[in-house]
Amino acid sequence: MRQILADWLYHVQSRFSLLNETLSLAINLMDRSLLAMNGSITKANLQLLGVTCLFISSKFEEITVPNVEDFVIVAGSVFTKEDIFLMEMKILSALDFNLGAPHSLQFLRRYRFYVEPDSRTYQFAKYICEVASVCYSLAHYLPSTVAATAIWLASYTFGRTLVSNYLFDEVFKLDQATLFSTARSFVDHVINFANPDEDKIYALREKYQDLVLDEFTTEHISKLNDFFDYGYEYSGLSSTSTYSALSILDK
Repeated sequence: MRQILADWLYHVQSRFSLLNETLSLAINLMDRSLLAMNGSITKANLQLLGVTCLFISSKFEEITVPNVEDFVIVAGSVFTKEDIFLMEMKILSALDFNLGAPHSLQFLRRYRFYVEPDSRTYQFAKYICEVASVCYSLAHYLPSTVAATAIWLASYTFGRTLVSNYLFDEVFKLDQATLFSTARSFVDHVINFANPDEDKIYALREKYQDLVLDEFTTEHISKLNDFFDYGYEYSGLSSTSTYSALSILDK
């Protein structure tokens, strides 16, 4: 349910032309609220939570904020603006008004300066970052780790393997083994979310379809699957680093 809701928020973002940072913060607030409110959020009011988090993040990030009535309408009027205001108070109280959070896209912009990817690679890296925000099994990774994984995996997908020690040690601040194991955990989700036959998760795919996913071919999918199955032989990473990564995965 959380994954479907997060993808639906991408539809709302598109509808209101909201910033990527607004949506990223909304999903962050939603996850933190689910933990902080300790079971008081049910299936019946999960959509209300998501919409309210987007309403809050809009006020935090946007110059022009949609009216609260717009959020009611886009949700099909299944709740009222008073419901949103009440949920807003509950969220702010549960989070102690601690709303700020770093975004993976912010780190990605910084990494772009060092990696200098082409437009296609950069758009695919952005797609990977947003896959991580939708997919709950990837939500525990730090934004900096998500961004590093995204730019590395996107570069690899389109024919460039990043192996610079300076990049890993001074920019990503990750060892190769950690990034390798993290990238492998992303592969299935990156492929599945781009699949047009996946009808439950569609808004994120539509967002990036024209930008890059039209160029994400079966050849690229096969390359990612080979990376997942066979490891360093297809990754360009050192065998020593890969051994460490595989040891981590085996635990």
